[in-house]
Amino acid sequence: MKSTRLGVYMNYKRIGIKLYGRRLVPVDLCFYFDSSQEHAGLEELYEWAARNQKEVKNKFFQTLTQTCASNYREGILMKTFEQLLTSDWYQAVITELLQLKPRIQFVEHGSYEASILMDDFKERKYVLEGLDASLPTEEECIRWLLEQYNNDKDNIMSFMVARITFSEELDDDPDGEFPEGEELDEGDRSEVVEVLGFARSVIASTIIEYDFVKNHPKQLTAYYKRTRIPGAAKFSSQIKKVYASIAK
Repeated sequence: MKSTRLGVYMNYKRIGIKLYGRRLVPVDLCFYFDSSQEHAGLEELYEWAARNQKEVKNKFFQTLTQTCASNYREGILMKTFEQLLTSDWYQAVITELLQLKPRIQFVEHGSYEASILMDDFKERKYVLEGLDASLPTEEECIRWLLEQYNNDKDNIMSFMVARITFSEELDDDPDGEFPEGEELDEGDRSEVVEVLGFARSVIASTIIEYDFVKNHPKQLTAYYKRTRIPGAAKFSSQIKKVYASIAK
C-alpha cells in the first residue's frame, strides 16, 4: 500500500484502512491482529505508517456493512412517515446537514408533513410508471429512501446543500406565474411577511428530487408539473444546473 491517499484508523483492537475521499472503511480493509501476533503486528503497522508518512488515528470508525446493517435495522422500525420524520436516523441526517451548512433553519415538525411526503411519492410513481401504477406503502417508501441515502450519501448531502442554497437565493413569486394579460393586480398579490425556514420533510423530498435529476432527468419537468411547481420547465433546467455543480 504505497498510495498516499488513504488513512489508518484504530478502534480498540480493530484496524481500518480508509481510502481517500471515502467516509466508510471497506469491510475488506478492516482487520484484527491475532493475539499472539498483536504486539509485533502493531509495531510493524506503526513503522509502515511512519515510512509512508501516515498518521495512525485512534478513533471510532464504521465499515460499509455496519452502516448497511444499521440502516436496515432502522428501516424495520420505521414503517410510517411520522416515525421516519421523528426518528434518530432522520435527526442525524439533519445534524450532518447543519454541519455542512450551519445557518439552515427548520420549522418545528408538523403532522401535515407526512401527507405532503406521501404526495411526493405518489407523483414520483405516476411519472415513472403511469397513472395506473399501484401506490407504494409508506414502509416501502422509507426503505427506498434509506437505500438511496446509503448508496450515494456524499453526493446526496452535497446536492442537499446546493439545492437548499439555491432555494434560499431564489426570488420566488408566492402567487406563481400567470399568462400574459392575466396577471394579478397589485392589490391582489400575496406579501411575504416572514420566512420561517424549511420543513423537516424537505430532506426526504430532496432525495426524491436527486433521484430524478440523476437517474430520470427527462422526467424531471413532468414531476415538477405534477407537484405544481410554477414554471416547471425553467425550474427543471435550473435544478439540473444545481446537480451539475456537485456531480462527481
